Amino acid sequence: MQCRASLCGTIGLLQQLLFLLSLHLRRSGREVHTSDLRVHVAAAGLYTYPDASVVCGEPEFPDSQLDTLTNPILLAEILSASTERYDRTFKVHAYRTIPSLRECLLIAQDQHHVALHRRMPDGSWSVFESRGRDATLELTSIDYTLRLDELYETALPPD
Repeated sequence: MQCRASLCGTIGLLQQLLFLLSLHLRRSGREVHTSDLRVHVAAAGLYTYPDASVVCGEPEFPDSQLDTLTNPILLAEILSASTERYDRTFKVHAYRTIPSLRECLLIAQDQHHVALHRRMPDGSWSVFESRGRDATLELTSIDYTLRLDELYETALPPD
């Protein structure tokens, strides 16, 4: 598929990510949310708007407003030149303090490169990276194999 100007870059990448996650999670009891749903990171005193979040079961909110999620199992951020350093350092480490969080995806927008922070069974965190058009990445929190060729299909021009 040719990269269309209206879908290239961050917007196309985010739309594709939301599409792939929603398709996989339909009828699973898990929900995909956009950055319209804020996430509260209590330990860091942070309210943030990840590009995508997934919750398993009933979403939990700190008040009756229903606009701030406290129990995501998966968060995703599309990296940009202006946010990459903040997202890779402060934000991902703050996210890792969320008790329910099992995985956090950091997605480059200008190349086939995804970093996955995963909470291990012993509570420690490991980082897994996938690079290249033909690479894949296992998202164990939602039992899904993310194929980078599918993720970047509308975001990057063909080689």
